[in-house]
Amino acid sequence: GATPSIRFDTKAPDAQSAPAISGNPSTITINTPTFTGTAEAGTTVTLYDTDGTTILGTATATGGNWSIASSTLTDASHTIKAKATDAAGNISGYSAGTTFTVNTAPTITATGTLTSMSTTYGIASAEQSITVSGTNLTEGIKVTAPSGFEVSKDNSSYSANVTVGAAGKVNASTVYVRLAAATPAGPYSGNVTAGSTGATNVNIATNATNMVNKANATITLSSLTATYDGTPKSAIATTNPLNLTGITI
Repeated sequence: GATPSIRFDTKAPDAQSAPAISGNPSTITINTPTFTGTAEAGTTVTLYDTDGTTILGTATATGGNWSIASSTLTDASHTIKAKATDAAGNISGYSAGTTFTVNTAPTITATGTLTSMSTTYGIASAEQSITVSGTNLTEGIKVTAPSGFEVSKDNSSYSANVTVGAAGKVNASTVYVRLAAATPAGPYSGNVTAGSTGATNVNIATNATNMVNKANATITLSSLTATYDGTPKSAIATTNPLNLTGITI
């Protein structure tokens, strides 16, 4: 009969790619990311955390491609590597590592630069804008204006503060800032503050030279008469009790 043959497979699987996260971010805000990569078709890919011993998941490289949803990662820096094992039990070396930071704490980001604003009492200044966003939030982002200013989400309805978004992720949103029409004359400055419970407040400073100028006052005196004993008598203004400047009596 035919002589039986024995074939020994002692060759380790071909090198696999480094585990990849979509977009290859340096920081992620979820702690169970999905990694993808390539390896020798049919091999079993094992994903390892930074220490090289903690296993985060396994998958088969079907057609040479694999995808693994990681087990929970701590909030910290991680370097993730993979190994491939073939049907004969041969194990590859580690792949190149993918390094990133996990941060699942509520986080607010605010960007923008506010330049000098000026107006005249009774008239709101021209608006400027900043952008706010957030991740892992327990509620929306409350944006609060400093004294003398007001904020708006639509550049139409203004108030001392506005709330942007809700719990979870808040995509980049524009907030408008201006000096309020009712702000008394004088210089104003301070921080626009973006806050949410559990997150660190983020401040954007207004310019140090914002100014509300005095308005010109127009006073008209008319019908200055009074009745004391049934006989009309003229009432003559002879003083300037409010000490208004530019007024001649």
